[in-house]
Amino acid sequence: MKYLYILLIIKLFKTIAAGQYSISNIDMSNSPITANEIFTVKFFNNAMWIGTWLNGLCHITDNKWTILRSDSIKTTGNNIIDIHKDKKGNIWLVDYAFFSGASVVRYNGISWEVLTPFNEPNTQVTGISEDKNGNLWFQTYGAGIYFYNLNKQIWTHLTLNNSGLFNYSIRCIAIDNDNKKWIGHYDGGFDIFNDTTWTNHFGDIELSVETIAFGDSNLVWVGTSYNGIILLDSATTYLDTHNSPLPSNSIKVIKIDSKGRVWIGTEKGLIIKDGNNWITFKDSPLLNTEIRDITFENDSSIWLSSWGKGLIHLVPNQTTKINQVLANELLLFPNPFIDGINISTLGKNTVNQIDILTIDGNLIISKTLGENHFIDLIELPSGIYFAKIYFDNVYCIKKLIKNSGL
Repeated sequence: MKYLYILLIIKLFKTIAAGQYSISNIDMSNSPITANEIFTVKFFNNAMWIGTWLNGLCHITDNKWTILRSDSIKTTGNNIIDIHKDKKGNIWLVDYAFFSGASVVRYNGISWEVLTPFNEPNTQVTGISEDKNGNLWFQTYGAGIYFYNLNKQIWTHLTLNNSGLFNYSIRCIAIDNDNKKWIGHYDGGFDIFNDTTWTNHFGDIELSVETIAFGDSNLVWVGTSYNGIILLDSATTYLDTHNSPLPSNSIKVIKIDSKGRVWIGTEKGLIIKDGNNWITFKDSPLLNTEIRDITFENDSSIWLSSWGKGLIHLVPNQTTKINQVLANELLLFPNPFIDGINISTLGKNTVNQIDILTIDGNLIISKTLGENHFIDLIELPSGIYFAKIYFDNVYCIKKLIKNSGL
């Protein structure tokens, strides 16, 4: 693939404050989570899986926390840096240990099995990707790529001798809709492998590529370690702290949601590109917070894995213009409350249902509403919750605070 490399300096942009999102934390001070340094969170099998640094795996189902460390999941350390569910339903973990490399373990629903490539315990695996055929690609720091054929259960080691890899230090592997593998290197740009040929881009300038994401209209977002973002389509655009609202040039993760919004996690916080607008989080707990991963539980529940502040949960206050109108017409009172809440609407819309969710997105109460719009919540423990109020086929979300009454 060839690109026309040009430098575009963006001087005009529009930013929006992050008030449209409710932001909360799950950390060691308010939950059983075992660390405030989080690499990733995933949602598999009706459970929440949290990979921590130094303190193993947190597994949450039906509000029950289970802490799994190396003695129970057969890993060499307690640094869970990636979690993946393959097409056959197996759960894979990468456990990065300083001196013994990384353990690759697999859970089949009953037991854990060590599957470190070629039984080489010092292979420092740092991530897992799955291609369109269901095959797994394991990136490593210093040993190239290990490819695992799920059907044949065979490992293949891709090196500089048997592939077109630019170097051995792999920072990310992203797979596009054409099943091409985009392989980001430390000091090596990125390779594109289409299963027959290899091409390298930016290797000659020793660019370090941390993350790659695919947007609309064949637009590719390339996040770098020190040089901001490179946008690739028919031309090349460079975004950094000088010509855009990016809070840092150290990009850790880029994810694109179902509405086409680009979520960018940096060394100094989160920023969102929504069409022509930037959504910033300067006056929030995200200020100067390093974001390691971004996980979309659904459109109304977004989780940020942070380095130092645990999990950060974002819930949109209004998801559409009609929801914003509905939210403005809706009154929940009293709030904070002790025994329960009243729901009243100022407009002509009728409330059909209310769901009460915990701050980590779990549904705990769901009520269909009739003429009586008082919701008895006296048995609910004190704390912070979210109310999801339905008007026919749309809804809005409001924050609730339950006081103890003492």
